[in-house]
Amino acid sequence: MENPSLYGFSEYFTITYLPSISIHSPLNDTVWNTGKDYKIQWTSTGVISSVDIHLYETSTKVLNIVEKTSNDGLYYWTIPNNLQDSAFYRILIVDYEDVQIHD
Repeated sequence: MENPSLYGFSEYFTITYLPSISIHSPLNDTVWNTGKDYKIQWTSTGVISSVDIHLYETSTKVLNIVEKTSNDGLYYWTIPNNLQDSAFYRILIVDYEDVQIHD
């Protein structure tokens, strides 16, 4: 920096790492049967300590599978016997602290 008139600095700014959640199980075309135990698996980035896991049929929330479970990437779920047959179920995993972070 011998001659300060030949360059310039920007104002200070912040760079942050956005947390994310990616579901690995169940996958598309998976068939799960009522009354059986299955693994819901996911990975996450950033600081996410707990997650909520919900079951949707298309865009309608059917039930809360679990609220505020540890973000360890694995949850064993017994499929309730009272669920209707459907090929349009989806799992939604949400950061317990920030519902904007989900998959």
